[in-house]
Amino acid sequence: MFSFFPKDDHRQTLRIKRFLIAFAAYSIWYFISVFTFLMGLTLIQLYVLVYCFFGILICNILIYAMIRTGFNKRFKDPSLTLLQMLIATFWTMVVLYYAVSARSIVLLLYLVIFVFGLFRLKVREFLFMSLVALVAYATVILLLYQNHPESINWKIDALNLLVLAMVLPWFSLVGGYITKLRARISDALSSIRQSEEKYRTILESIEDGYYEVDLAGNFTFFNDSLCRIHGYPKEELMGMNYRQYENKEFLKVFQTYNEVYSTGETIKGFDRQIIRKDGTKRYIEASASLRKDSSGKPIGFRGITRDVTERKLAEAKLHQTLESLKKAFGTIIQVMASAVEMKDPYTSGHQIRAADIARAIAEEMGLNQENVDGILMAATIHDIGKLSIPAELLSKPTKLTDIEFFLIKEHSHSGYEMLKNVESPWPLAEIIHQHHERMNGTGYPRNLKGDEILMGARILAVADVVEAMASHRPYHAALGIEAAIEEIEKNKGILYDDAVADACLKLFREKNYQLK
Repeated sequence: MFSFFPKDDHRQTLRIKRFLIAFAAYSIWYFISVFTFLMGLTLIQLYVLVYCFFGILICNILIYAMIRTGFNKRFKDPSLTLLQMLIATFWTMVVLYYAVSARSIVLLLYLVIFVFGLFRLKVREFLFMSLVALVAYATVILLLYQNHPESINWKIDALNLLVLAMVLPWFSLVGGYITKLRARISDALSSIRQSEEKYRTILESIEDGYYEVDLAGNFTFFNDSLCRIHGYPKEELMGMNYRQYENKEFLKVFQTYNEVYSTGETIKGFDRQIIRKDGTKRYIEASASLRKDSSGKPIGFRGITRDVTERKLAEAKLHQTLESLKKAFGTIIQVMASAVEMKDPYTSGHQIRAADIARAIAEEMGLNQENVDGILMAATIHDIGKLSIPAELLSKPTKLTDIEFFLIKEHSHSGYEMLKNVESPWPLAEIIHQHHERMNGTGYPRNLKGDEILMGARILAVADVVEAMASHRPYHAALGIEAAIEEIEKNKGILYDDAVADACLKLFREKNYQLK
């Protein structure tokens, strides 16, 4: 089906509209010519009017056909403005020849139509048109002088030539400037449109959702990915407030937006749970930054949203697996501790009690839970090396000989050898190896001192001494908790770490910690 305007070609449509404006100008000329004929103001004959009518009509049909078929795109000026101006000049001069005393009016109309080209022609083209118009008008005057000398008014015609000679070049300069200005504006607009299209394409192709909301939290712009994440069509999501899809976490979102508004700083990676249109819940990770208008006034927020549901579920499953492994590892540790106690029944419960003291000291010192768990595990089996020592030495009630004591001291190294190849998130083997080292280097088995000793080993050393002195042993009666505390206080900073000793003293003296 024929359409007067081409489909999906905005530029060609604009060119046809400009052509229609020019055709309207032709119609005005023709109407004035007919009016002057009817009033008897011109020498024009009826056949000339008919000739002009069909001539103008054919020229305009040809111009329209060239634009409608796209043939005009082969020219440097696809708008065909210069061609239309030349045709208009020709028909204007035809009318001028027969206009007699009405020539000035027709010429004024021509100047108005000449201005029509101001927004399309370049300076050289304007100057060319000015020269054509001057030569054409001079030709008309010459023809009138030869054929109808009585219609010549030299003063008026000289004035008309002067007007054309001065006004048309001025129009040419102004028109050239306007044309350049339009070209710059057109290029700038084209660049902006290309940039917008580029970034719109990027936004629509990324997997993450991009959003913009006003200060109240209502969606004002978003990409297709955000619709997919939220499970709503564009029509429903546009204008929706965050309270409508948040899963009881809208206060967290409000606080985030409020912080961004107050500080102006971008917040990244805040997690929350949303409810999709179908009722399913999804975890998302989002960022938020402040949007401002050209004057710097806040107008809303923008950010990136990412669906992290699968990651959250995987993390939960991993956490569950780690907890199961931790319980299994703890069970193995307990079995190993029980094996030590079976070997040395006289010190039954020592490791468990020492481990609890070590845990309490670590928590008092403010260590994170991961380190506290590691110290507790190491303390629970810190005497595992005693499995390699003869049972009669462990339970000997009399004083040990030097060789026997040397064998006893080997238990920390033996424990290290047993555990050094066991993979663990904590340095269990090294803590056990060092738990008899002292800060001044007088400990065993390697005479480590100061920072050479792990913090876990320093904590275990204090816990081991306190429990050993406060409990019964085959070779000595229980000395009591006060004696144990005095030992720690007396040798704080010498044998025992200052911070560890202070935490231990605070537990027993201020917080009434009791041995279990």
